[in-house]
Amino acid sequence: MSIGLLGQKIGMTSVYDANGRLHPVTVIAVGDNALLRRLTNANDGYSAVQVGFGSQKESRVSKAELGVFKSANSEPKRFVREFRLTADLGDGEVNLTVTQFQPRLCRRDRPLQRQRLPRRDEEAQLRWARCGARF
Repeated sequence: MSIGLLGQKIGMTSVYDANGRLHPVTVIAVGDNALLRRLTNANDGYSAVQVGFGSQKESRVSKAELGVFKSANSEPKRFVREFRLTADLGDGEVNLTVTQFQPRLCRRDRPLQRQRLPRRDEEAQLRWARCGARF
């Protein structure tokens, strides 16, 4: 079961695929994600995990949030988000690295859709078709 990760956008770059096509790619730094809490169905009414990202000074965190961080043996985090789960997690380790995700195919590999001209321009459409133009 994959859990979402928090990260910071670094920038954009381009990557070539196996066919030699160039694809734009967003570069995201997914570094110090920390598991803060495990919410279970029995205690909280739903299953989820709380993940934190990005360090922050203790003086900028409320005392209630500071207690959550200390119980998780973690430094205060700037971003804290919950990711809901379908079932409770076991007591083992939780994978909070990029290796939990699998690469997928780019959706840009599908063919282009044909654009239809209005009916009154059927002659123009035939002329363009003779030239070999795409429309």
